[in-house]
Amino acid sequence: MEPLTLIDINQIKDDETLQGRLCEELARLIGESYNNKYLDSFVATLATLPAGLRAMAATYDLDVSMALDSLSWHFMNHHSKSLAVETLSGLHTLGATAEAKVFEEAFSIAVQHWDELVVPPDLDSPLEHLFEPLDEKLWGLLGYGNATGRSLLKLWVSYARAYPENCCIAL
Repeated sequence: MEPLTLIDINQIKDDETLQGRLCEELARLIGESYNNKYLDSFVATLATLPAGLRAMAATYDLDVSMALDSLSWHFMNHHSKSLAVETLSGLHTLGATAEAKVFEEAFSIAVQHWDELVVPPDLDSPLEHLFEPLDEKLWGLLGYGNATGRSLLKLWVSYARAYPENCCIAL
């Protein structure tokens, strides 16, 4: 697969096509998947990417986690404080200010209960209940349930159109 270029980003008019190319570029640079056992290596790889691609890669799993689970499960499945910091930074980079605020609150709770987040939380546990109001806020912002929010992946396209130079390594 050819590297995504500035010219490509500027010439792709369809949002879904651009989103697909951004996903392909991340897969090319990072690999189609990474092993959660090697999150420190993944975070190190993030540091080698341009700002936009770094933000996209760092926030992708949060979007998936919220589509399938909750914030407590996100921190359990991605049990890395350095990745959480990258995710927070990525949300800010992408202009997801409200989402970043919710994630920051959730991260603060997670840090206080970090050792408890190594096993799946009981759905009716006090820890799970701590995250519930933040889950509801973030699901609303991301458009899950009956909400009218936007997926983080949709932000990738608007970011790439505004800052194409931050979303490719080739001209």
